[in-house]
Amino acid sequence: MPEHKLRLTKKYSLKRKSIVNELNLLQKKNRNILFVDMAYDDISNNEENFYDTFHLTEKGANEFSRKLSLKIKNFLN
Repeated sequence: MPEHKLRLTKKYSLKRKSIVNELNLLQKKNRNILFVDMAYDDISNNEENFYDTFHLTEKGANEFSRKLSLKIKNFLN
């Protein structure tokens, strides 16, 4: 999920680093698992994509869905 740019702080990055590392290890061990980290995607930099710092607007949700579906499609092919 993309993160609002106001939430992308050094403190936030330190907290999520271990979780992301674990998910990446899990994905490497099992090729049937797809972990997609979109926290720092371009969607995060556009205020129009967020209702508040936690929720996407319809525009943001549509863009996220489009990008995620492409990543899943590439994973399956």
